[in-house]
Amino acid sequence: MFETRIFDTISGAHLLTVEPSDASWAAKLDGSGQGSITVPLRGQGIPRATARDLFRANARCVAHVDESGTVIAAGLLLRPDYSRDDGSVTIGWVDIRHLIDQRLGFGVGSYGPGGDLTVTSKSRSGAARALLSRALHDGTEPQWELPIDLPSDSSGSFTRTWRHYEFATMNDGLEEIEAEGVEVYFDPYLSSGSLRWATRVAAPIALGGFDLPVTSEASSVVGLHVKSDGSKQLTGVIYSGNGAGSKKITAWAGHGPYTIPIRDAHRTADTVKTVAQLQRIADADLAEHFYPVEQWSFGVRLDETVKAAAVKPGRLLRMDVRGDEWIPDGMYTQRVVGVSGDLTQTVTPEVQAYGG
Repeated sequence: MFETRIFDTISGAHLLTVEPSDASWAAKLDGSGQGSITVPLRGQGIPRATARDLFRANARCVAHVDESGTVIAAGLLLRPDYSRDDGSVTIGWVDIRHLIDQRLGFGVGSYGPGGDLTVTSKSRSGAARALLSRALHDGTEPQWELPIDLPSDSSGSFTRTWRHYEFATMNDGLEEIEAEGVEVYFDPYLSSGSLRWATRVAAPIALGGFDLPVTSEASSVVGLHVKSDGSKQLTGVIYSGNGAGSKKITAWAGHGPYTIPIRDAHRTADTVKTVAQLQRIADADLAEHFYPVEQWSFGVRLDETVKAAAVKPGRLLRMDVRGDEWIPDGMYTQRVVGVSGDLTQTVTPEVQAYGG
């Protein structure tokens, strides 16, 4: 079973382990994870002041932790909702990336050129590091701190200046990096009992494999469905970037063999000012959408063999299928891009096919 723990948002320090009567949670690579917990207060002997402080919006985080210490999901408490009828409080939470999306490159009292941020010839990881360092105010003021580990720094092809008058959030910058085909994921974990987030930047994020057979009698896989979706399939894509009229920059990507009617598309990326960056974006878009998406959906029963660490976002599930009526025999590697659950031992991964 998962424990539900409450932490301080700034320091990550563990404050209390609570026993919710109900919970739902979802962790996702794209930072859209969210959930809620319902905690009974009546008859629990928790002083009112303690309860109100423990569940303060933005000041606290929640994490669901298994018996091995793996954090399957965590986020920022935002919406305490007290019910007088049963004396319980239900608190909604969101991914920690919500705070990065709130933060500009400067404090509101420091508007000016000092709020500009320039990244020159950096790797995607190095660019993300610069953005996150600015989001945390470069460690100069405690109120800006969050228990987030910065990604590695290195040189590369990413160059960009965010001007203060553009009012871009630091998450806007992360999304520009991701548009070039990488992922940025805040992966929660425990460090000496405190909650932290490791920042993972990769194309794509893949955190090691786990064997999860489908058709064996002892399979932990339940309710498997396989659906193919060609609604976003592309044969080519052209991007228009910065500029006006005939001076607007463009870049395109397209190639055969074509096994379907032409499905080309146009996208806009008005903030992009170089053809090289626009080309990387077009290439990444086509690579993602050239083939129809085959979507597997299923549940996983966690037990002594299959633990929470096996189904965290970024993990690769090696799913062996034999003798099925629809799915050809073979080993299918599925990458977990999200996982959701409640207080039970059955979780629902969201997966994408990985590799060829």
